[in-house]
Order: sequence, then C-alpha cells, then structure tokens
Amino acid sequence: MRDRLEELEADPMFRWRGGNVSRIEGLSDGVFALAIALLAFGNVPRDGAGITRFFQEVPAFAACFLFVIWVWWYHYKFFRRYGLQDFVTVILNSVLLFVVLFFINPLGYVANLVITRNMLGVVVPGADPGFGDPRVILWYSSGFTLLFVCFLGLNLNAWRHRSVLELDAVERCLAVTAIGEQILNVSVGVASIVLAVLGQYPYAGWIFVALGPLHGTWGFVRGVRTDRIRGLQQRERTTTS
Repeated sequence: MRDRLEELEADPMFRWRGGNVSRIEGLSDGVFALAIALLAFGNVPRDGAGITRFFQEVPAFAACFLFVIWVWWYHYKFFRRYGLQDFVTVILNSVLLFVVLFFINPLGYVANLVITRNMLGVVVPGADPGFGDPRVILWYSSGFTLLFVCFLGLNLNAWRHRSVLELDAVERCLAVTAIGEQILNVSVGVASIVLAVLGQYPYAGWIFVALGPLHGTWGFVRGVRTDRIRGLQQRERTTTS
C-alpha cells in the first residue's frame, strides 16, 4: 500500500528535506503570483475593441502562464528537495525573483508576437516593428538565460552540499539530472544570444524549439540510469534484510 501511495507523490524517488514552508518559499510564491497577475492585467480593456483584443491574446497568455508554471515547478521542487537556506541560496533566489519580474514583460511581448500576430494573424494597430527590431529577441534570450543561470547555480550549490544532505545514490542521480536540465536551458539561451548578436534573428528565435527534443532525450537517458541505480539499491536492501 505504501509503495502505491509513493507513486502518487510528486517526487517519489527523492526524500524531501524541505520541511515546513520557509519564508524564502513564501516570498517566492508571492512573486510568481504577482508575475501571473502582471500578465493577466497588464492590458485591461477599456472599450469594445479592447475587449476583442483581450480575448485574442488569451492563447498568448496561456503560453506565458504555462512557462511561469514550468519555472515555478523547478523552484518548488528544488526547495522541497533540499530545503536550503544558506547565504548562496538566498542570493541566487533573490536574483531569480528579480529576473522573473523583469522577464515577464518581454515574455508576454514575444508570446503576443509569435502567437497573436504571426500564428493567429491578428492585426495590431500602430507601427510596432515586432521581430523587425533586433533588440526584441536579444532581450528575451538574455532574460531566459539569466533565469536558468540562477537555477543552475542553485542546483550546483545543492550538489556541493550533497554529503551534508546525505543524498543516496538515486537522489544523487536525480540531482545530476536536474543540473543537466539547467545546463541545456542555459546552453540554448546562450546560443540564441550569439545568433542574435551575429544578426541571425530568425534562427535566434527558432533555436528555442530545440528545448523539447533536448529535454526529452536527456530525460530518457537519465531515467534509464536512475531506474538501473534504483533497482540495484532495492536488491542490496533485499539482500541485507
């Protein structure tokens, strides 16, 4: 019965060391909630045309919402897994929260360009050049990269304390998997910045599509390794008992 209950947990192979929700997590959840509110109410309709435009932008808002939830999930899982509150964690988390608030407007703007204007074909009044302005993708890529540099730093700091945290073999494997995920995110962000600086703006945007296959491949490879280590661990426990 206990094994079946563990399968329903969010992170069944990792013993969470977070304990009670800390003030760091409370503040962070408030910032994530504020970011979503800024997305939702950043363009309040004031007339009929505004209401129409508001609903036309719902798909872009949904994409941004999913992105914020993705980032929040990384944050939630990290603090539940490790429960760290050391100086390095506080500093990196503070920078991360600042970037979340800074990044939310470029995220919403790019989502509207890609989904509302390019995919849905909605005509936006005014002379906004969109992706014709090379700074758009550069600002977006910079915010994306800095965001996941913070996550990479958090996970590397946790790895530095792996002995103090008493991580077992499976947990260490999962910790390395998490570090690899952030390296992939940062690498794609840096590649986008380089392409934007070189003037290859379309490729600087399209390269983010590579995140799906990269994460899928990495997750599969690390999943196989984690299952193998978990199997060995269970056999050792059975033998000793």
